[in-house]
Amino acid sequence: MKRPVLLLQTVYFHESDQKEAQRLGNDLYDKLTRPIDDPLAHGPGIPVLAGVKAEAVETNAADTVVIIPVLGNLTGDLMKHKVVDTLKRWHSYLGAGHLLPVPLSANWRDNENELPGNKILAVLYAKEDAHRLTLDEIVLAVMQLWETQRRNINLFISHAKDDIAATDEAAKKIHSFVTIDTIGKSFFDTGDLRPSESLGEKLGEELSQSVLILVRTDAYSSREWCRLEALLAKQNGIPTLIVEIPQRRELLSSPYGGNDPIMVWDGNPSRVISQAMVEWLRAAFFCREAKRIIEITNLPKDVAIAIRQPGLHDISHGPLQSDCAQLFLHPDPELPAAVRRVLKAAHPRLHLVTPTTAFRSFLSHCDRSANVASPLNGMQVAMSLLATSDADTSAGFTHNHVVHATVCIARTLISAGATIAYGGDFRSGANAFVPLLVQLVLTYNPPAGENEQALHIYQAAIVSSDDLPPNLPIELHHLGKSPGVAVEALLPKPGLPDEPPSPLYFSDMYRVVEDHVSARVVLGGQTEPQIEANGDGYAGRYPGIVEQAWRSLQTRKPLYVAGGFGGAAGLVADLAEGKETPPKLQDATWMIHDFYAQNAAKFDAHLERKRLGLPERMDDLADAVRTLARALLKDDCTSTAWNGLTVAENETLFRTRDPVALTILISKGLLRVACRQG
Repeated sequence: MKRPVLLLQTVYFHESDQKEAQRLGNDLYDKLTRPIDDPLAHGPGIPVLAGVKAEAVETNAADTVVIIPVLGNLTGDLMKHKVVDTLKRWHSYLGAGHLLPVPLSANWRDNENELPGNKILAVLYAKEDAHRLTLDEIVLAVMQLWETQRRNINLFISHAKDDIAATDEAAKKIHSFVTIDTIGKSFFDTGDLRPSESLGEKLGEELSQSVLILVRTDAYSSREWCRLEALLAKQNGIPTLIVEIPQRRELLSSPYGGNDPIMVWDGNPSRVISQAMVEWLRAAFFCREAKRIIEITNLPKDVAIAIRQPGLHDISHGPLQSDCAQLFLHPDPELPAAVRRVLKAAHPRLHLVTPTTAFRSFLSHCDRSANVASPLNGMQVAMSLLATSDADTSAGFTHNHVVHATVCIARTLISAGATIAYGGDFRSGANAFVPLLVQLVLTYNPPAGENEQALHIYQAAIVSSDDLPPNLPIELHHLGKSPGVAVEALLPKPGLPDEPPSPLYFSDMYRVVEDHVSARVVLGGQTEPQIEANGDGYAGRYPGIVEQAWRSLQTRKPLYVAGGFGGAAGLVADLAEGKETPPKLQDATWMIHDFYAQNAAKFDAHLERKRLGLPERMDDLADAVRTLARALLKDDCTSTAWNGLTVAENETLFRTRDPVALTILISKGLLRVACRQG
């Protein structure tokens, strides 16, 4: 599969720099990929790895790779020559502009000239706001890497002159800051920029290399030239940043700013300029990324590309103003069903796709009568999801990357008509997936009365079900209390004499779930058991996600192993590739711990264990997974008959962390399965 167009990696050499490399990477992720506090955020996300160990750097992971080494005090004192040699090797291989060293300590000052690449020196020399300047310098460096002719970006500031005094001359402050700020001057063309200049006078210029800052004040939307400038930006696909400065009230809201990013003016023009730079880079990224999507999903070459989600104004005055059939590719996420219906009513021949829904074009190859809007209708797909202990390690991916991939996969499946099955509780917090899944179901549910979906939550009989939130699209299947599935439980109700160990109740739930779902996706998961009371790790005999994968393989139902994020899913991927059983799936590794050994003995000795047909040892579970998976992956014929993917496609799925690749592969496989089943 064609690789992504861009990847940024913050890198460390010495362990003492790991936290700072992760901090810088996380801040870049928050700025360029998506806000960390908003997993459901809109817009094109630029891939960023946070805190990659130097030995794990991926120099071929994207068409454009940018390496950002963080160089602290101990790195300079203990390994300076080794570091410089490595940097020179990367610089020679990747070429000019791809290496951005960030020295942090004074001991690098005397040697900064030895560092190859574009050095980011704000930490060493900036008198204030060094961290913001560092981020801005990185964004500038990427822009210059793509703008090979070294042209600056045109910046337009649209505002209502009547509000200049009332807003303490905010528009003029933004303009003045660009003309004096070193990074701003390097990024934006300000040679003849005037705050009062009309965008209409600039239409003869290269508007594809432009950004519009729209200063929306009380009077803005009531001024004809302001509305015209906003409309011209929409029509010409110019990235637009809205800066809101409310004073009293806005009597008329602009119809042309409903799907552009907005920030509230706080008197600081540097924040505005920083964000304007990001908006240009994200737009430029998506224009390049869209070409990759078109190629790998076989979309028509004449598909229209937009840098933002479309609105009604695009149909009436913009790029969608046509009576002809149109295919329109815009950034994720897909629009909610209700919004798509409104746009469809205005333009019946309009077809909207995003990177993670473009897979629906595969329908044309297998079933022209299928419902393109809901091609997976009727399929219940289990998602086995847990935080992974491999996050925040030397590979550079964090829990945020895991959540982002989860959201992309779930959103794609739900919007395609599938229902999601999940075995879990309703806890909240950073590692909770149910709130995210519920919000996605609410967003992509069709209008009331039209096959509304629900999130299917399965719970073991031993789990309390009293904490079910009201008025949410959740269908609870509790093995102790829900009539539909309680009769399928093999274990006795909890509380009776000789009650089985708790993990056996979860094993019973995994068995029942497998009878109700059409397919399963596994991602993340714990790989180490609890070795002390109330300790971290899984509480059962084996990793739960490995056991669930084994159940799917036993029934030969489609299983999609997203193993790139490590965890238990990574162990399943290793076994599916025929590798030796890793120590984390060997009894000998854990039986030396008394707490685990005692719990395992209780589990193994209970009579109900045999009724559930569970493997005797962890090693046996691993052997069973390997044997079953290798048989299904014998060749492309057996592989596609199993989960709709070829052997090579499954191998890519096992290792990729690219959310677009993950969603396309999983969706492609499920579509083939759905088409085959009719």
